[in-house]
Amino acid sequence: MLSVGRDALLCDLAEVYHIYDFRALPVHTLAALACGLREDSRIKMKMAGVNYIPPYLLMVAMADNTRVILHYLTAKKNAQKPTLFAELIETKAEDARKPQTTAQRATFAAIRAEAEKHL
Repeated sequence: MLSVGRDALLCDLAEVYHIYDFRALPVHTLAALACGLREDSRIKMKMAGVNYIPPYLLMVAMADNTRVILHYLTAKKNAQKPTLFAELIETKAEDARKPQTTAQRATFAAIRAEAEKHL
């Protein structure tokens, strides 16, 4: 677990067990405590490759379904369908995984400047 996400494990241990210095614990104790963390803990979600907690995904699905039903009940015939939150989340996650490459220094500088504006 340490090799996957040291910071995530440290945060989870501090939040759940109030352990701030995990080096003071024996390895067997640390392993038992780490395995006892909830399934939605930071480290277990990172190890599983899950970005979003299932209850939140359920809420997103409910909101999307409500918006679609409302659209079909109130919209005109050729009205544009509402954008679904699930699609926005999925697109954002895919964009975050894609590495962005540039061949020219000026293009890189422009992209970097744009990214720094959002920090």
